[in-house]
Amino acid sequence: MIDPADLPQLNAQGLIELLDQAYPHECIRPDEDIIAAHRRAAKRELVDELINLLSQARDATEE
Repeated sequence: MIDPADLPQLNAQGLIELLDQAYPHECIRPDEDIIAAHRRAAKRELVDELINLLSQARDATEE
């Protein structure tokens, strides 16, 4: 069991930055299963959408 005290304290921006690092943009590898590639691409698409939403939220607060 993971002790919650061992987890870093993250806000939404910190979590999105970690996801951005964990799921970088990548091309399909020659030895990669097509389904695995699509799953990875879907994760990356979600990260990109989160980055976009965070950017929009920042822009809205600056106005």
